[in-house]
Amino acid sequence: MANIDELSSAIGANKEAIEQANASVAASMSSADELSGQFQSLGSEDKVGEIERIKQGLEQLQQALAGLVSNVESIHAQTEALRG
Repeated sequence: MANIDELSSAIGANKEAIEQANASVAASMSSADELSGQFQSLGSEDKVGEIERIKQGLEQLQQALAGLVSNVESIHAQTEALRG
């Protein structure tokens, strides 16, 4: 039989997974920045433009993940309120 502690722990694990995903996206952003610099030094502006579009997508992903963290925190607070 499930209890509040188990539910709270599971929700906390969800938050951690989202935060880890966000850290992975940040690492991808760093790689994209580095690659962009390499293409700039080679004078390949078309590739730089493509990477900038990729970075915009990654930024949108980070924003979405931040929103998910906020939602999970709210749900976690609701769960903790069950302890009443």
